Amino acid sequence: MLKRIVSQLLRMSHAPQSTSVADAAVTLGKAVDLQRSGARLEAEHMYRQLLERDALNVDAMHLLGALLVGEGQLEEGEQLLQKVLALDPGCAVAHFHLGSALHALKELDRAVESYQRAISLKSDFSAARVNCGILLQQRADLTAAIKHFRAAIDSQPENAEAHYNLGRALYQSGSTLEALAAYECALSHRPEFADAHFGKAMALLRIDRYAAGWQEYEWRFDQRSDAPLRRPYAYRMWSGEFAENQTVLVWGEQGLGDEIMFASCLPDLIAADQRLLLECSPKLVSLFRRSFPAATVFAAAKDAVLPPDVDAAGIEAQIAIGSLPRFFRRGVDSFPDHSGYLHADPELAERWRERLDALGAGIKVGISWRGGTPQTHQAARSIPLVQWLPVLRSPNAHFVSLQYTDARSELAAARSSTGMAVADFAEIRADYDQTAALVSVLDLIISVCTSVVHLGGALGRPVWVMAPYSPEWRYGIAGDMMSWYPSVRIFRQPASAAWEPVIEMVTGKLANVSARALGEQ
Repeated sequence: MLKRIVSQLLRMSHAPQSTSVADAAVTLGKAVDLQRSGARLEAEHMYRQLLERDALNVDAMHLLGALLVGEGQLEEGEQLLQKVLALDPGCAVAHFHLGSALHALKELDRAVESYQRAISLKSDFSAARVNCGILLQQRADLTAAIKHFRAAIDSQPENAEAHYNLGRALYQSGSTLEALAAYECALSHRPEFADAHFGKAMALLRIDRYAAGWQEYEWRFDQRSDAPLRRPYAYRMWSGEFAENQTVLVWGEQGLGDEIMFASCLPDLIAADQRLLLECSPKLVSLFRRSFPAATVFAAAKDAVLPPDVDAAGIEAQIAIGSLPRFFRRGVDSFPDHSGYLHADPELAERWRERLDALGAGIKVGISWRGGTPQTHQAARSIPLVQWLPVLRSPNAHFVSLQYTDARSELAAARSSTGMAVADFAEIRADYDQTAALVSVLDLIISVCTSVVHLGGALGRPVWVMAPYSPEWRYGIAGDMMSWYPSVRIFRQPASAAWEPVIEMVTGKLANVSARALGEQ
């Protein structure tokens, strides 16, 4: 990228050819060579020297501005690039670099404008199209993003980044097979592209091609960002072999929902006479100890150091919990028809049953309406509580919040505007064993795609998931079943952002359930 853009800049030298300018061009070339070789401080020094001699040396100003942006000195870099464009507003590369600076400064609307200006000046500017497409995708403008990625590929067919980002946008739009093809194109140009391998894994798993998907899923630790933490333990990796009483360390990764979902493979490992040491989130220790009594369960330390007794337990092999499905869930028929593999504390469950009974007659329904983070498409996955009103008006039903963050202000606003009350128990946010106990005695859980779906399904409780048109891979892309949990049913958006039909389906289904429960009372 640097080599190509610098070449463009040097070809577009703005100054007349005089001896002094020729000397400046030689110095500029040396600075560029230093920058290319990684000697960025030396290059910066030379750019600044050139500007001291000639404050209007646009090329030096531009290259220094771009270098500073790359080094994270965003404010000064932006100021220099703005000066460049004041002197030469038709410089497409400067608009591109300004877009990069604004992108890093979170000035996303202005960044899009800068990238679009660069593209208007140079329609085959592949890098500008890719960056613009990434921002448009973050805005959920997938149609425009896909258009830019395809145009970038048209002008530069070997651009692996463009193919990869096209795959991401197609996957997000629900075009899974097209996304898979885009990821494969990216890998044909860059075989070790970890992000493209992981994207390919998501596409394969979403369409139930598990054996191939899990193979690609192993690339997750090598992604450029959002990669799970790889443990630094020196033990050899477990590769699916079984030896009687072999001691295997399984360590947790990713979020609570992932640990719970992948824990469905632990009974398979235990059944093969493997001695299991299980590291998990501190929130899950009590729940996992109760559910997997044959395993030695301990909390993951922040510094990834094993407790002395675990380290001295004669560990023979290790494996990440997310790598277990590679050996135990290689096809749709390898998912067990279980009634729950996690077990809540029975005493806590009984106390919660009494508290729910105090709400009055009728079924008790847990709800979760917000899931994920901005990085994991929170907006697409969540349903504002006000849109739940038809569900909350269901007769013979009492509703309980299962939000893992404090939602008291939302609940108060909903009650004030609609009169609909949702019970909220603060203790479930502080103690996951309390959450599990409450979920275990609810008649039904209705949720968006979030960790409570995994908890309810792993406890064998009835769960209804309201899924976006293009959900995470674990929810598949069609059908109302979820391979991991027989008790979970999926209600899917018929089109992007179309929650009303989903709410209508859930409301109708809930009316039947509550009426049947009323008849049984």
